[in-house]
Amino acid sequence: MLRDKLFDISYFSRWIGFEQNEAIDSRKTSLNDLPNHDGRALRATSLVTSAVQVVVMRYGRGDAIAELRDSILQVKDLLELKRSTFASIQLEKNVRQMYERLDLGRLYENLTLLAFMVSLRFSSQETRDALDLIGHAGEDAFLDHVARVLGDKSRPIVAQSKFPKIYAPLVESIQAPAEQ
Repeated sequence: MLRDKLFDISYFSRWIGFEQNEAIDSRKTSLNDLPNHDGRALRATSLVTSAVQVVVMRYGRGDAIAELRDSILQVKDLLELKRSTFASIQLEKNVRQMYERLDLGRLYENLTLLAFMVSLRFSSQETRDALDLIGHAGEDAFLDHVARVLGDKSRPIVAQSKFPKIYAPLVESIQAPAEQ
């Protein structure tokens, strides 16, 4: 059943096909062929973004949640590819920080991945593996609280959200005493 009523199924199918075939499959295989390390960093990062977009578009198209499992595993695989790529390339400090920092877009991608993993009842080990790939422990209170609930019991929790305009009220409600 179509969940997003603004577009029809053919729109989603065309977009998903393009994103999967052109943005992910064809670019993933040529990642290490790029001579420029900055290009590899950009491609590794954009592969993860494209994979998350495929999940969201499949959900919007109406695909059953259970059918999204392979797409979620693809996101995890691409996070691992991103990690190994970044470990193998030399980047200027400011360039590395640009690609590795937790920005709002990456936070949304991470939360999307985790939400679907919970919906699909991934094992606690698979979820902890994803949390390890996501990283950013102690950088954002909301992500830290989510990670703790999902099994990362040793994760430090920073006092406030990195994005207070958006998440401060939610973090306050999570941190409030149960009596409130």
